[in-house]
Amino acid sequence: MRDPILTAAADPSCLMCLVPWKGGSWMSPLRQGVVWPAATEHNFAENGRVIWYDVQTAWNNVGNHDFHFHIDFIVYRFPDVIYSGYGYVLVSSNFSSPVEITAYKDAYMSVKGSMGGDTILGYSSDLLGQWLSLDVYRKDLKHTIYLNGNIIKETTLSENTVLSAPNLSASYANASIKNMYLVDLANNKKLMQSGFAEDKQLIHKNNARTDRGCFEAAKTSLTWSIKTAVAGATGTGLGKINGIVVRNPPKWNGTTGIFTGAATDTLDWLIVFDKTMPDTQIATLNQELYQ
Repeated sequence: MRDPILTAAADPSCLMCLVPWKGGSWMSPLRQGVVWPAATEHNFAENGRVIWYDVQTAWNNVGNHDFHFHIDFIVYRFPDVIYSGYGYVLVSSNFSSPVEITAYKDAYMSVKGSMGGDTILGYSSDLLGQWLSLDVYRKDLKHTIYLNGNIIKETTLSENTVLSAPNLSASYANASIKNMYLVDLANNKKLMQSGFAEDKQLIHKNNARTDRGCFEAAKTSLTWSIKTAVAGATGTGLGKINGIVVRNPPKWNGTTGIFTGAATDTLDWLIVFDKTMPDTQIATLNQELYQ
């Protein structure tokens, strides 16, 4: 059976087909000059901080299981006195997340968090301006940190404590992140994954989580939004909101390319076309869009 969402995404008139897979996936073909990934990943110092809502949820679901955390990141410049001399590649309030990465004004980087103390990753001549691959494992009562495939620290554990992340993770540094994920090794389930669409600035989520199979509010008392790279779209929009397919939903602003959800709203998918689609053509794409 053909997936109706993928069928719609493959239509030549489809500008954007956004689904919540892997933190937000862009299923339709990209068009240079209309919708195209940024040449570089999101630089948090230049383009604004990013709050990783799905990271907190994922850590809180690990419990006392073994895990594997992976992240690729690059630091373009060490901080001066901004943020008290710190450049937070990945951080949470009171350093409460199991894994956090910091670049210091003294030109070195470290990884720390609730899984252990400060571990030096290296200094400017070794690390600045190049993509780095960090892996953190808790497995078989060992806590192991790898940088670019090499072990830089290994600690023997007496037991697997229950992990918690009481605060959200965010990125502030003159840096970029891509391919961040967390795997529960007890069942090999991937609890979170940063997606290509967000890494390449095709979308930017604000107070939105995706770990339950839809876009929805991370903080349930607040509105949430998704800023997309299709600003100026004038064609038909379709969205499955709160379980109902809506044509040209008022929550979608084609001029700004932003979908704004109420605190209680869920979004299963959002499809935007480059022209006005007649009912017959939409129905031809797949009748299931109206179910």
